[in-house]
Amino acid sequence: LRGDPSDNIPGVRGVGEKTAVHLLLQFGSMENLYKALKKGEVEDVRPAALTALIKHKEDAFISRDLASIDLDVPIEMPLNDLVWNIGKAKNADSYLSHMGFRTLQSRFSDLKGDKTGEISQEDLSERIKKLYEDEVFSKEIYELELKLIPILRAMENVGIKIDKKSFAKLEKEVSKEITKLEKKIYKKSGSEFNINSSKQLSEILFEKLGLSAKGLKKTPGGVVSIAAGELEKLQDEHKIIKDLLLYRELRKIYTTYITPLPGMADSNDRIHTTFDQLGTTTGRLSSFSPNLQNIPVLGDWGSKIRGGFITEKGYKFLSFDYSQMELRLAAHVAKEPQMQESFGKGEDIHRITASVVFGIPPEKVTSDMRYRAKALNFGILYGMGEVGFAKSAKISREEAREFIEDYFARFPAILTYIEAMREFVQLNGYTETIFGRRRYIPEIHSRAPQLRAAGERMAINHPLQGTAADIMKMAMVKTTEEIKKQDWDCRLLLQIHDELLFECSDDIIQKVSHRIKALMEGVVQLRVVMEVEVKEGSTWGNLKSM
Repeated sequence: LRGDPSDNIPGVRGVGEKTAVHLLLQFGSMENLYKALKKGEVEDVRPAALTALIKHKEDAFISRDLASIDLDVPIEMPLNDLVWNIGKAKNADSYLSHMGFRTLQSRFSDLKGDKTGEISQEDLSERIKKLYEDEVFSKEIYELELKLIPILRAMENVGIKIDKKSFAKLEKEVSKEITKLEKKIYKKSGSEFNINSSKQLSEILFEKLGLSAKGLKKTPGGVVSIAAGELEKLQDEHKIIKDLLLYRELRKIYTTYITPLPGMADSNDRIHTTFDQLGTTTGRLSSFSPNLQNIPVLGDWGSKIRGGFITEKGYKFLSFDYSQMELRLAAHVAKEPQMQESFGKGEDIHRITASVVFGIPPEKVTSDMRYRAKALNFGILYGMGEVGFAKSAKISREEAREFIEDYFARFPAILTYIEAMREFVQLNGYTETIFGRRRYIPEIHSRAPQLRAAGERMAINHPLQGTAADIMKMAMVKTTEEIKKQDWDCRLLLQIHDELLFECSDDIIQKVSHRIKALMEGVVQLRVVMEVEVKEGSTWGNLKSM
């Protein structure tokens, strides 16, 4: 329906990817679609697209034939010759390189995660051993990473269940919203155009509507950028901008999650992601094919998408989330007494920070004051300067500078930690976590000021973010060992940043939740209390605190 010009497949002129996906999800096949067209039962599609579908019916079926694999080609090859063999894989790598198939070669060579079974385990073990020998890993981290391999394999094999009906319903709902937004954008712009075309959108905004491009960044090609961050700067210039930003948000949700995820499920409606154990310099796990760590959390749409992830009958989700882990680690490594005291009392750290900086009682802190304190609390951990803070807190640079100065005056131990990390990385070229996971930072010796500044930010953040990653991995090992020891009908499904998600039998929810919470909070002993929030629910979108 959409066509593919690179392969000379015409498709139906006037039908784009969004419309094509919507129609096929709704009707299931081309035949069903055209039967519905004949009966006048196709709704929620622009009249122009309906006309194009009828007019170019022959092109649609020809295009499908062109894009289909011919299964009747006579090929004489014993099935045994097609069995996976690691030796053949090595030969294939050099062959693909010789033939210039660079993209295919990179995908073929990338034996990440654990879906490759024993090959991946052997490969990962060797890579972990090499990092230990190169002194990137301490002995403690080396042993931890080895223990994690079978845990990640089990998580990948189990997968997480989705409700395909929920996703189908959501697909229709979001598709309608996108269509409504398209009409609003066309009306406000005074013409129909391809909203997804940067060139056409730029022409509409800066030529037809006459918006000023002053202050907007440019792309490497010298064209005015219309990325979301740049469009936000134009929100007060024209009402169309708000609609464009919402359109992009919905389209991303639609194309990244709502339409592809159901097709990735197996025969039991479970999706199996792949975890990359060594893919980040901080030690954090990453997830791909699909990335289940990036499923939206906030807003109505995030909740609805997560609501499509469900448990098996007789089971519940249990979520265990470390509260403000990196801030607690900052208080620990910096030995900051006021922060340690606040965490010990279970106080709202952002409210207390605002109270200290503004010099007022906690109960008089406004939501705006707390927002600024929160932005700085997290920003400081990433080496944020006055420019970054001014932008995130939506204040002037002068206000940002004064706020940062007041912050360090009230929390001097944090400033001492930052300066110590800058000095350490200059001398050694790396920083490391509490448990000995090193991150080498060559950028610190760069002649380019921007790269040096980036190196400093990495040096400040790695001991915190890296230690958080180490603690999460320790928690994964401890909790799975306990589940196995107790022979509980419960399995670890996902690790999302500072959260672990389990699927457990209804009848053991209470005892599992208490035991795992205690294990995670006691996995390491720090100068601050580690706090874990526990939630349960039948869908990922309706988790409630226990």
